[in-house]
Amino acid sequence: MNMQHVIAKEYGFDSWNNLQSSDDTKLATALIEHKNLSMQKPLRFYADDKGEAMFEASKQKLITQNPHIDFKTFQTQTPFGDFSLWLDLSYMDLSAYDLSQMDVSFVTYSDLTVWPKHASKLPPHFQPKEFLEERKNFGLGIKNLHKQGISGQNRAVAVIDWRKLSNHLEYYQNIKGYEELDVLPEGGDMSGGQLVSALVGKTCGVASDADVYYYSVGTIGRSQTYYALALNEICDLHEELIKIGKNGIDAVCLLRGLLASCFQDDEGAAEFKQAAERAHKLGIWLSFDYQNYGAVGVGCKIGGDVENFEDYELFYSQNPRRIPDEKRLRQTLCFPAGRHTVAGSDTLKSYIFNPYPTNLEVYKCGLYLLAKSVNSNLSGQEFWQKALATGDFKENIGIIINPQRLIESIR
Repeated sequence: MNMQHVIAKEYGFDSWNNLQSSDDTKLATALIEHKNLSMQKPLRFYADDKGEAMFEASKQKLITQNPHIDFKTFQTQTPFGDFSLWLDLSYMDLSAYDLSQMDVSFVTYSDLTVWPKHASKLPPHFQPKEFLEERKNFGLGIKNLHKQGISGQNRAVAVIDWRKLSNHLEYYQNIKGYEELDVLPEGGDMSGGQLVSALVGKTCGVASDADVYYYSVGTIGRSQTYYALALNEICDLHEELIKIGKNGIDAVCLLRGLLASCFQDDEGAAEFKQAAERAHKLGIWLSFDYQNYGAVGVGCKIGGDVENFEDYELFYSQNPRRIPDEKRLRQTLCFPAGRHTVAGSDTLKSYIFNPYPTNLEVYKCGLYLLAKSVNSNLSGQEFWQKALATGDFKENIGIIINPQRLIESIR
């Protein structure tokens, strides 16, 4: 009884009975607030108009019409006047629509989206709730590796992103550090949370037991000054972790290829390059260094088996892709990069299906963390060569990553 009382007090409740009788909202908030006590800079909550952490689906008002979406052609009119196949249905009640001809490959939707009740009004073989749950799995054997205890334990990754990070039950335990550099706009973009959940999320992440240090950089545009500052702070952190007997930072996840030649005239580019050279010397893998690592994002087709590489395809592009010769394709690694369920922004435990090919860097870093948890001496270059040698070649696409065979080869 004394222990129960201590636990209740630790998490902000007057008594064990009050803890037991609390609803999901208070329990979830208590968990994250307790975690925030150990953070130098606490993560924010997504909140409703009363400032309370959002949790119940009923707090989100759904809309039945969107003047920018044509539900006959299933296209969205952009602010520039043209049309796009990408549809955001996250906050919609679609029960009155016939969606049988809609291609889910281009649809963003959440666990709040209301769908037609009759199967005849849904895309063929599409069950929204089941599909959302199924696509938490990145596929290609990742979940099987987790069952074997290969989940990125005792490894760490740093993320540099321009978005603030809000909290979510999917990944709150993995966040070990959070910094905001420069002045960031108020409000938030949950895509930062989507990135982290795909990287280390407990149910939808590649490396579900890895630690994350998140650096939110306010500079939007062509300046690299604060990116350089963040990367140098990561190098400092790496050295501090090594001094206290930990493994340090294994990799840096950044969605912009700032080391490419097209960015070299940016403000702060020289400082960022110097920071990158320092990271290389410390043994930190910079997966975004495209000059050394060529990669392509692929997605499992709707209705496909996420575990079968034959069901993966390139993402849609309005511009025809020039297919390289086979020799070059056999030097191109392909990673699942989208059509995946990630943490949503509506509640502390909401989820959203993300069709966009935005998680290429995330999967690369996550898989590297799994590999490092098996072989701590593995370098980024060795990881890449092993991945090329153990992957599955698919004609006109490239070498699709085979995580299980990769791990077996480096044990």
